Amino acid sequence: MNPTILTHGTFSSNVPVVLLIPAFPLNAHQWDRVVEGLGDLPSIAFNAPGWFGEPLPDPVPSIEGYAEVIRKVVDDYGLTRLIVAGNSLGGYVAQTLAINDERVRGMLLVGTNGRTDSEEARSNRLSKAVSIMAGADLEPIKESALSLLGASATDQVKAEVLAATEGLTAESFAWCQRAMANRENRLSELELLKSRRELPVTIVQGTEDPASSIADAEDLARALSVTPQILEGKGHLLPNEAPALLAKILRKMQLGAS
Repeated sequence: MNPTILTHGTFSSNVPVVLLIPAFPLNAHQWDRVVEGLGDLPSIAFNAPGWFGEPLPDPVPSIEGYAEVIRKVVDDYGLTRLIVAGNSLGGYVAQTLAINDERVRGMLLVGTNGRTDSEEARSNRLSKAVSIMAGADLEPIKESALSLLGASATDQVKAEVLAATEGLTAESFAWCQRAMANRENRLSELELLKSRRELPVTIVQGTEDPASSIADAEDLARALSVTPQILEGKGHLLPNEAPALLAKILRKMQLGAS
C-alpha cells in the first residue's frame, strides 16, 4: 500500500480516473465524502508531500514538485485519462497538472486562485515555515483549519476536518508553505491551455471563504472561459462542506469523457 494515496473503484481504460488533491493542512481523507458520491467510479486521493513522515520529493519546495509526485503515481498505474480536482493548495497543483499533462481531460477547481502570493503573504508563509521547523506547536495550526469553514458547517463537518489534519508533520508543514510561497502566476498559462485544447472546467467558490475570494474565482473563470459556481454560506473547504455537489460535477466529467 502506498501511504501517499487512497484509491477507490476499479481502474480501466474506459473511464478517466479522478485525482483528488486536498487543501492545506488536510490529508487525502478530506475527499472521503466526495468519493462516496462517486460510487464505483475510480479515483485516487493524495496526501501532500511529507504527510505521515513520508520522504519529501525535492530539496526546493515547489508546486511542480508536488505535481511530479502525483505524475509518478499516475505513471506507475499506467493511467491514460485523468480528471483533476483540487481545493486551495490542491487547486494550484491541479492547474499545474492540467497545463503540463495531456492526459488531463477535465478539471475542478475549488476555493483556489491562479495568482502568486502578495509579498506580505509570501513573507508570512516563509516565517511560519521557519517557526515550525524551530519547534513551534502544530496543534494550533491543526485547530485553525476550522476557521476555514463557513458559519453553517455542522459539528460532523468540523470533526471530519480536524480528523483530516492527522499526519501533518513539521517537515510537511514547512515544505508546503514554502511551495505555496514559491508558486507562479498561472492565469496566462491557463488562457493558453484553454485555447490549445478542449478541457471541461468547473470552478466553485464559497461566499464565506476567508482564504480565497469570489474575485479569485472570477479571475480563473475569465482565463478558462467559464462561469464560476458561487455557493452561498460556504467557506474554503468545499469537499467537506458541499461534497454531494462536487461528486455530481466529477461524475458528469468522468462519464462525459468516457
